[in-house]
Amino acid sequence: FLLGIDNFQELQTTLGLGYSNQIIKKMSDYFKKNKEENISVYRMDSDKFLLIVEKIEDEEEVRKIAREMVANIGNFYKSDSAVRLTASLGIAMFPIHGENATKLINHSYIALDHAQKESEANIEFFATEYQAVHKDEVKMNEEIRKGLKNNEFFLYYQPMFSLKNEEMVGAEALIRWNHPEHGLISADKFLDVAERTGLIVDIGEYVFREAIKQRKQWDSLGLQKFQITVNLSLKELQVSTLIQKLSNLFEHYSVDPKDFNLDITENSAMANIEQTLMDFKLFKELGLSLSLDHFGAGYSSLKHLQALPLSMIKIDRSLIFDLYFNLDHQIAVKSMIAFFHGLGFEVVAEGVETSKESSLLFNLGCDYAQGYLFSRPLPAIEFQELLK
Repeated sequence: FLLGIDNFQELQTTLGLGYSNQIIKKMSDYFKKNKEENISVYRMDSDKFLLIVEKIEDEEEVRKIAREMVANIGNFYKSDSAVRLTASLGIAMFPIHGENATKLINHSYIALDHAQKESEANIEFFATEYQAVHKDEVKMNEEIRKGLKNNEFFLYYQPMFSLKNEEMVGAEALIRWNHPEHGLISADKFLDVAERTGLIVDIGEYVFREAIKQRKQWDSLGLQKFQITVNLSLKELQVSTLIQKLSNLFEHYSVDPKDFNLDITENSAMANIEQTLMDFKLFKELGLSLSLDHFGAGYSSLKHLQALPLSMIKIDRSLIFDLYFNLDHQIAVKSMIAFFHGLGFEVVAEGVETSKESSLLFNLGCDYAQGYLFSRPLPAIEFQELLK
C-alpha cells in the first residue's frame, strides 16, 4: 500500500510548513501506536507512507483492510484536530502488479495518483492501462522541461476590443509550444500535464517574464499603450515567492505593473476563497489589476464575488456562442452585466465570432469583447504590426 494525505500541498500552503510537519509527525505516531503483526510501515517522500502487508492474497480482503485503514486515519485525525484530514491508498499486489520491490513501489505511486485524482479518501488498485497514461505524461513532462530550457515556447497575443468604439484596449498573452517533432502545439494539449506535475509554475514564470520583456520592447518603440492579460494557474497562487518574483521583473525591465492584468478562472478562485482573497490583496498592492475568467462555467457565491478586488469579469463562451438564438442566455447575460456593473466591474464577452453576437452584446451593455470576429491570437511580430 502507498498512503498519501489528500490535498497535502494545499494544507502546506494554507496552514504553513510547521503545521504540516506536525501532521506528518502525528501520522507517524499513529502507525507506531497501531502496529499490526503483518504490516510494516516506512516513511517515503513528503506525505507518503509505504505499508507492506504480508500473508494476504485475496483482493477483497486487501480492499477491506485498505478501507478500514482509510476510515481509521480519518477518524483518528478528526478527533485530534479541527482540520479535516483524509488519506488515499494506491495498491500494488505481488506478483500480479510487479515481481520486484521497485516495480511494486512505482506501480503503487501510479495507483495513488489515480486514486487522489478521482476523489478524497479513495482506494485504487494498480491497472496496466494506468501505466500507459503515466508513461505518456512522464514523457511529456520531460519534453516540457527540455522545451523550457531550449526556448521552444513563445507567446501569442489575442486582442480585446471595446464594443463602444471598436478600438483595441488590451490583449491576452497565450503560450504556444513549437515542438521539434510535432510542430505548433496549443496550450490545452500540455497545460493539464504541467498542472499535475508542478511544471505549471515554471511555465507561468516564463509567460510573465516574456510578456514583461515584450511590453518593454513595445514601450521603447512608442507603440500604443494597453493592458496585457496573463492567465494565472491556481498552483502559481500557492507559490509564496511569486509576488516577489513579479516585483523583481517589473523593476528589472522598468515596466509599470499597472500595464498588466492577472486572469484567474472562476473555479480556481472559488476553490479556496480565503486564500484567494489574501493573494488577490497582495497582487493589488503590487499594482496589478485582476479579472475573473470563464464566468458562468462554474458556481460562484455572489457574496464572495463582492469581496474580491476585481476590475473585470469575463463571461464564458458557453453563454455566448448561441446568444443570438438563445433567449435564456440573453436574459442571463443581460442580468450578469447589470449586476457586475453595479459592483463596479467591467465586463468582457469571450469567444465572440459573429457581428450579430457583437451587436447584441453592445445592446445588452457589455463593455468589451474578445474572439475570432475581431482577431485570432497572433504571434508577437504580427501583433506588433496590428499596433502600428
